[in-house]
Amino acid sequence: MAREFHCGGIVMKLASIAAAAILVVSMAAPASADDKAEPGLDKLFIELKNYSRTVQEPQKDSTSGIYQQTAVFDWSGGRFEKIEITLARNPKFKEQFSTDTVKGQKNPPKEVEVNKKKGWLWENKEESSKVDRITYRLAVVLSDDKIILIEQKGTGANLVELAKKFDFEKVEQALADAPK
Repeated sequence: MAREFHCGGIVMKLASIAAAAILVVSMAAPASADDKAEPGLDKLFIELKNYSRTVQEPQKDSTSGIYQQTAVFDWSGGRFEKIEITLARNPKFKEQFSTDTVKGQKNPPKEVEVNKKKGWLWENKEESSKVDRITYRLAVVLSDDKIILIEQKGTGANLVELAKKFDFEKVEQALADAPK
């Protein structure tokens, strides 16, 4: 009787090993021709501790040269907080984020420096009962047509410190190389 049990154990081990091997091989198989997912900037987005991250599909307009991709970070620690980070290229940014334009706004931002790049930090001071309103917005100007835009709903994160975690050179190059 002990032999049958022992033999059964060996058979079970072999079956388990075979199943694991099939799983590994199927995971390593190349993507099918039907898999047309376009690579984006998702590898450039930072990880934030205690936040879940969802990377959205890239958005582009080939006629205007606009390209952007957003990652949404939801706080998992018991308070409402959402951070949306967008890596973007748009020829209109040169004018949109010029000193004259932003200083002339109704609620002008504070100029900040982030890793030797100019940034604009807006605080939404309006009283509102809307929980999901944008409370802070930071635009880090990488070049005339490239920015990192960070928008916060709720409170908790320091957007300037968060922006410092990006490799600006890699983001700028990836945006330059992104489809036009």
